[in-house]
Amino acid sequence: MFNRKLEKEIIPFLTDPQAIFILGPRRAGKTTLLKLLKKNISNQPIYYYDLERVSDLETFSHGTEYFINRFVQSGGNIDCKNVIMIDEVQHLKDFAPFIKVLVDHHSESFKLILSGSSAAQIKLQFSDSLVGRKFVFHLYPLDFSEFLLFKGYEKWSKLINCNFQDYTEDPLSTYHNEIRELFYEYLRFGGYPEVTLATSERKKHAFLEEITNTYLTKDIQSLNLVDDIIGFNKLVKRLALSCSSLLNINGISNDIKLSHYNCRKYIQILESTFIISTISPFHRNKVNEIKKMSKIYFIDIGLRNFLLQQFQHPEERSDKGAVLENFVFNEIFKENRIGEEIYFWRTKNGKEVDFIIKRGNQLIPLEVKSRKPNVNHLKKFMTIYPGTNRAYVVYDGKFSINDEITYLPIWLL
Repeated sequence: MFNRKLEKEIIPFLTDPQAIFILGPRRAGKTTLLKLLKKNISNQPIYYYDLERVSDLETFSHGTEYFINRFVQSGGNIDCKNVIMIDEVQHLKDFAPFIKVLVDHHSESFKLILSGSSAAQIKLQFSDSLVGRKFVFHLYPLDFSEFLLFKGYEKWSKLINCNFQDYTEDPLSTYHNEIRELFYEYLRFGGYPEVTLATSERKKHAFLEEITNTYLTKDIQSLNLVDDIIGFNKLVKRLALSCSSLLNINGISNDIKLSHYNCRKYIQILESTFIISTISPFHRNKVNEIKKMSKIYFIDIGLRNFLLQQFQHPEERSDKGAVLENFVFNEIFKENRIGEEIYFWRTKNGKEVDFIIKRGNQLIPLEVKSRKPNVNHLKKFMTIYPGTNRAYVVYDGKFSINDEITYLPIWLL
């Protein structure tokens, strides 16, 4: 098992009484992360339950008292601290009262660590009763530094595992050819752990097919939120074509003959089940800047490629720019800090910056290109927003710094 970045973030919270929620897409590695966390828990009995098993679901379906009695009858000791790990908690209806009682009245006996793959179902149960009683973390498919670790390049993984603003030189300048080939593999197949570890392209395709089909045919139907599964599937594939583009819901609705209402509803479901994410435009000038339309990205590039059945080498693809932009979004999204927001900027006359990262009062404009680009739009943004001290270009090229712009090899994100 390989360590994940999220593991270090969770460890300091293991001794607190609050419940820990780990949310993320199915097959992103949540169950493995639970196993990794076990190594950081000493002198405490650990009990693991998978709520996709009927017998385990039964254990938690009748309230707190029933669970405690059953726990004691099976040999558990409530006079010591027990760690209760519950996988796929979205299958437990109305879990909020159960968690509230255990946290408020039995925290000396139980520490809860729960995982789930449907934020839609889980967050519906995050009622006021759980305020102050939970910590929520998100686990996504591997980012590129984790991908390198899983591929056996631990040294390179560590070298790029830092804030992109901190680079003063390229730590991988002598390895560009080797890194580029690994980067292209990531752009083709994405970062689901089992896909990354698969030893042949055929197996990678098979895993992506299984992940995608399980989501579309099993997970979505089990949510009972989609009343037109055929329309939903058409929408997912249509959104794959719109990756990195402005989200024109009216146009998509007309293309696939799905109502505007259902388009919006299903897009929200796709976001809450960790398939896509959207970002809004950054605007302060209501006259000149776009302020309504969003842009869409897939949480995993490999899943998007499977939907389109496009696995060609990135250099051979007409949508290479969109794929690179989706990659950059994923890297900054997965590293998203508390209080950090991600936008894009576009004026009504066509000037655009791919990403604007807002950290407090700081604005960080970031442009994505295949090669070293024209930076006029970045400079225009910096002129309009003079508090912006530095802009970034990420591209397939060499590292360099000038007075106000840093050029980064794209994989250093």
